[in-house]
Amino acid sequence: MVQYLCSDTQVEETFRTLCQLITDNGGFIHEELIVDQKGRSVTVRVPSSVEDNAIIIKLSRPLLLPYKKFNIYIQDDKYILNDCDESIMPLQRELMEHMLALYNLTDKFAEHREISVLQLIHKDPDVIKWILGARDPTSRQLIDDMANDDLQEALKKSFFKTRVIGVHNKSSNDREQCLMPLVDFINHHFQANIFNLPDHIDGELTILKSTPVDGSNECYVRYSNMDALDSLLNYDFADDHAKFVRSVPMKIELEGVGTCEIKARLSHVKHNLAILPDHLKGLGIYLPQMMANNVTKSFELSFLMIPQAGAPKSMRRILAAGLTMIAPTASQDQVLDYVTALEKEVIRHNIIFYNDLREKLHNHRRVAGCEVLYDRICQMIDCQIDNIRKYPFIETINVSDLLSEK
Repeated sequence: MVQYLCSDTQVEETFRTLCQLITDNGGFIHEELIVDQKGRSVTVRVPSSVEDNAIIIKLSRPLLLPYKKFNIYIQDDKYILNDCDESIMPLQRELMEHMLALYNLTDKFAEHREISVLQLIHKDPDVIKWILGARDPTSRQLIDDMANDDLQEALKKSFFKTRVIGVHNKSSNDREQCLMPLVDFINHHFQANIFNLPDHIDGELTILKSTPVDGSNECYVRYSNMDALDSLLNYDFADDHAKFVRSVPMKIELEGVGTCEIKARLSHVKHNLAILPDHLKGLGIYLPQMMANNVTKSFELSFLMIPQAGAPKSMRRILAAGLTMIAPTASQDQVLDYVTALEKEVIRHNIIFYNDLREKLHNHRRVAGCEVLYDRICQMIDCQIDNIRKYPFIETINVSDLLSEK
């Protein structure tokens, strides 16, 4: 039987009803699951006796809640459900009501208002503009939309943006953003299992036991493959467990060879392993979309990750693959020279970007009341620089002038 360790009796009763709705309607919750609530904090745990990778929660598609089909507004820092699209089933409305009740009982909107860096879109837009220089413009649509909203509406959008998953919609053959009852309260950790949601219409969202923090039985899930900046923009914290830095966008010219363009997009890439060349297999999350134009002698990467010891040569392998697409007759020694030149530019560009961002913040006249937000940005910068330092071949690149101690 699920155990509820809640400091608030209303929270406990709401969780009990929510879990009962899930299990009564095709979902699954492990009988030894523990829901732990203290004040604003909610965690999901399981005893150490439960096997690693055991299924702890399953949600069928009808249990997922298409966020944009619910008309939700905010009043006195509380979420209010006004109405919903006629396609929403009574069960889905009831689940949403209980999720909103839990958010309200644990002051989630007030907490989000205190920590959401994206509110600087309204309060200090220059800072957000500086940060977004690290990402491709196509990754900024929601943030651009939020700039046109009033602050409360922008905060509401950014709150739900941190809590939804893209789900294939059968009728529109598109993806819609869905809230995940109960699963929403499982926190992110880079070393946890990623969300398991099959692409086919009737697939279930499955959460496996993953407790990556030593000495803790708290369950985590990896929301996405994010570095510290990605997690700050998307989830309001700089993830210091990330094992890479996503490169800032840049275009690098190699004289006599061609151009390498790095886009810094956030979208997850799924590759067809059956047709993937052998030299690119095994790169997993590090492998971007790659396109080459032999007429202009250029190749484009949808992103490029600066790795650590777990995948030391991944960046070099990807750069080499791009180079051989536009310079197929180059010798191995020539390709290595080209890769070394690109590698140096990638590392230097990234360090310069974060050093410049730190300097801008240092000299910037900060908006009163936003100290916590600026501190989080500074933590992110420190984390990104520290992770670049961990690049396995950093000692072979002359960047000592850029990596002086803070």
